[in-house]
Parts: sequence; C-alpha cells; structure tokens
Amino acid sequence: MLLFEDREDAAKQLARRLKEEWLDKRYNAKDKQQQQQSNNNNNIIVLAIPRGGVVIGDVISKILDAKLDVIVSRKIGAPTNPELAIGAVMPDGSYFLNKDIVNMLNVPQSYVIEQANIQKKEIERGKRNK
Repeated sequence: MLLFEDREDAAKQLARRLKEEWLDKRYNAKDKQQQQQSNNNNNIIVLAIPRGGVVIGDVISKILDAKLDVIVSRKIGAPTNPELAIGAVMPDGSYFLNKDIVNMLNVPQSYVIEQANIQKKEIERGKRNK
C-alpha cells in the first residue's frame, strides 16, 4: 500500500497537515474557521530545492497561500558512497552536515571542505550555463 500516489499527492497531504497544525497552534478552535477565511500568509515562505522539491513546494505554497522560493544547493556525498548525502553546499560556500552520519562514517573535515569547494564550483558553473 502506497502512502502517496505521486509527489503532488504527497505535497497536498503535507500542506493540509501543515495548515491544520499551524492553525491549531496559532488560533484557538473557536475562531479557527474565521481566521482561515481571512488569514493572509504573506509572512510564510516555502523553500524548495530543484528537481522534485520544486513540484512539491509549488503545490504547498499554493495551498498555504504562501510565497515560494528555490534554494540552489549541491549534495556532499559520503566518501565511499557518493549517493549517500552527508550534507549540502550553498552557493556562498556555506554547508550543512548531517552530523550523525558524518560521525558514524568518521568523515574527516578535510574531505568535507574539499567536497564543499568542488560542489560550490559546480553551482557556479551551473549558474553560468543558464
């Protein structure tokens, strides 16, 4: 049994859940319906990553009546398995690591820095080619 028919279905289910959770926390049950009708979500921004994430982000932003922005990043793959993401690099060179995986695999900091620099250059190359 599949949880989702496709990415769009997954996005719709997630958006509905986010909307319910957000509204439940922000408003009490008595005036929730009134707030749903008049709520302006201009302060909410849905961030999505290219490929499948943009499809999902677009659906979620529409349901939440929120803005959509795309984050360009590149994966840092594990030393012995490049498909296993141990982190991600942003265009400015900053990176975010899954410290649990990095520690479990005992990934050296020198590897992370080297890969972050390589992936940053790939981001720059991609921007020039568009």
